[in-house]
Parts: sequence; C-alpha cells; structure tokens
Amino acid sequence: ITDNNLIQNGNGISVGQYIKSMIYHNNFIDNSRQYSDGSEGRTRWENGYKDGGNYWSDWTGPDVNLDNVVDQPKGRDFFPVTQPGGWVNIVPSGSIRNVNTGIEYYTFIDAVNGAISGDTIEAKGGSITGIGMYYENVQITKSLTLKAASTGIAKIIAVNPYASTVDIRSDEVQVSGFVITGSSISSAVGGGITLNAQRNCVIINNTIEGNTGGIYLAGAKNNNIKNNVIRNNIGTGIQLAWPPWNPSNDNLVTGNEISKNGVGMLAAYLVTGGL
Repeated sequence: ITDNNLIQNGNGISVGQYIKSMIYHNNFIDNSRQYSDGSEGRTRWENGYKDGGNYWSDWTGPDVNLDNVVDQPKGRDFFPVTQPGGWVNIVPSGSIRNVNTGIEYYTFIDAVNGAISGDTIEAKGGSITGIGMYYENVQITKSLTLKAASTGIAKIIAVNPYASTVDIRSDEVQVSGFVITGSSISSAVGGGITLNAQRNCVIINNTIEGNTGGIYLAGAKNNNIKNNVIRNNIGTGIQLAWPPWNPSNDNLVTGNEISKNGVGMLAAYLVTGGL
C-alpha cells in the first residue's frame, strides 16, 4: 500500500489481525486516529532506512542528524519522514563502519555484503542521545566480528518479529557490545541471537532483552557465550538444544547474568560442554 494521501478520516487505516502487508510512502494527515494495527507485527510500515516509511502529521520531529527521518519510530514505522512525501529527500547518515576498509554503511546487511571474512564491522552509538537504534534483522553469513563502538549504546531491534534479531550463519563470528531485542520467534527455534550448527563463535558483553528467547544454540559446537546480560525474555534465556542426533556440544557458557526470563537456561541433548 503506497503513494496514498489519507486526510481527515476518523481512522486513517485499520489493519486486521491476520494481514501481512507493507504500508509505506503514504501521507497520513490530520486523521482523528492515524492508524490501528491488529496484525501482531505481520505488517511492515517502512521499506528500510534509505527508502523510508510514511509521513505522519502528528509525528514530524525531532531530526537531530538532519537526514529527514524522524529520530523516533511511530509505532512500527521505524523510519517516518519529517514532511509530506519526504521519502524522496532522505539523506542517509552512515553509522556502521568496516574497520578494515573504512567504508561506512547504512545497514548491517550492506556492511556484511561488502565485507570479506576476517573483517570487523563497528556500529556507532547515537551522536546526541548516546543510543544508536538499528532496526534490522541481522544475518551474518561470513566469519566477521560485529561490535558496538566503545562510546554510546548500539541497539539492534528486529524489524521482523517472527525471525531472530541476530542470526549467525557462519563459523568464527564474534558479536560484542550490543543491546539485542524485538524477536518474538519461539524460543524453541530461535531468539535474540541464534546459532544453528555454527562453530567457534564468541557472543560476549551483549545485553539480550525483550525477546521471546535470549540465545538459542542448535547443533552448535565449540562456542563461547560469555559475560552477557540476558534478561526479561519471555521464554528461555539460553537454550542449548536440538536435534538429538546433532547436539550442541563443547560450548563454554560462563560469566553471564541471566535474570527475569521464563526459564533461565535449558540444556537438551547436551552431551558435553561447560556451563
């Protein structure tokens, strides 16, 4: 649903419970209720940072970095623009940097695609608030280091709540220093961070909160889960699990603070390992 002007209606748009759609590049102007969304996260209200979301007449600022995107999301529109039709005027501000090449990117997917194995990708904290907000489901498909900068807070928030926030799909990956949140995928199959049959990865010094599950390992071996804060997840904080013919062996889980989750830790079909 794109390129519409919804003006002075009782409700600008009402989205039903089982609807899965994309709604972006629309102008919502002076509706008594700008929108209602019963789709439980199935509907996307933007098309990524560089392409933007919608214009909302009651949500036009602040825009501290002058990229023409409002600094705070409007519901699940993570990239609302500051003026009608403002998506054509977005000036992206690169805040993800490949330390090895010096190239800056707007999204993790672009940074990962542009990297080679062994590179380090660094995400900045916010320049004004101190919190850098990254609305993305991050898939790491190469042996990379992803780290938050030493100043500020870098927060990764799942755009698609039905997938893991950070999905590690390569061996020898390190993820450090992030706040990771927003995944509603079942803690039996994923979570804030998922490792599915990966080896020799390091998950260190992250805060993983507000997901269904925290860290999920399936058939993952020789990984180091260290010094993370894993809290306020509905399901399991750390799960070392399935399948029984390929258990999560020889993982070191140490120094983590695991609190206020449905289950702190679950080890299923764990043959060997250190907890």
